[in-house]
Amino acid sequence: YLRYDQPWIEEFKPAMRVTLDDLQGKWTNSQHQDITIEGDQCTFADGNPVQISPYDTATYSTYSVPGWVLSQDHSHPNTVNWVNQANGKERTVWMRPSPSTTDDLDVTGAQQYGPQPKNPNFQVL
Repeated sequence: YLRYDQPWIEEFKPAMRVTLDDLQGKWTNSQHQDITIEGDQCTFADGNPVQISPYDTATYSTYSVPGWVLSQDHSHPNTVNWVNQANGKERTVWMRPSPSTTDDLDVTGAQQYGPQPKNPNFQVL
């Protein structure tokens, strides 16, 4: 069966908004589970990694993990929406964890707030 629109679809198939490179690192899903992506391995809080696989259809490409497909239409590099393959109405959202307000307190060179010592090279003009 030959599709007359196949060459057009292949030429104009939308680029992925979220790539495997974008998925790398730490995430938290809408169920408050920690997720880590390294390469094509997705590790949930329980520690059992699953593979992230390419998922191609005639009109778009995306990624899947067992039971879930990444929605390219509703995702961005810092917020990823997944749709349940069995029940298209069930969704989960992955978000980048927000940095803690205390993470940078002891970092040398961190932004300082409040009164600052004057720069010895400071001159009033």
